[in-house]
Amino acid sequence: MDLVQSVVTEAGLSEERAKDGLGAVFMAIRMAVDAKSFGEVATAFPDVGAWMQKAPLSARWTGEMLAMATPRALRRIMLNAGFKEEEVDGIWTVVGRGLRETVGVEPHQKIVEKLPVLSGE
Repeated sequence: MDLVQSVVTEAGLSEERAKDGLGAVFMAIRMAVDAKSFGEVATAFPDVGAWMQKAPLSARWTGEMLAMATPRALRRIMLNAGFKEEEVDGIWTVVGRGLRETVGVEPHQKIVEKLPVLSGE
């Protein structure tokens, strides 16, 4: 699954903006799950490191980055970065669906336990 193109199509974002949004979401996933689970995500999506470097707060305070591991904080950060509510929801839906289809049930479930907004529904 090409997440960037799916976000472009479904959330109506430019490719660069889609990568920014994906970076924020995957940074939150990284902060929310254990290293093994995130390793499975990174294997499934080889561009995840590049996306995370584009995360809207990749150059900000570490404490703020750690706070991203909750849905409420992630939404706030994405809104502050200029994403619209419907864009945030679109990105979350695409990522959740992509995770469910690509990484398998167990890793996806671990992510959804921490970030239920990534259920893919």
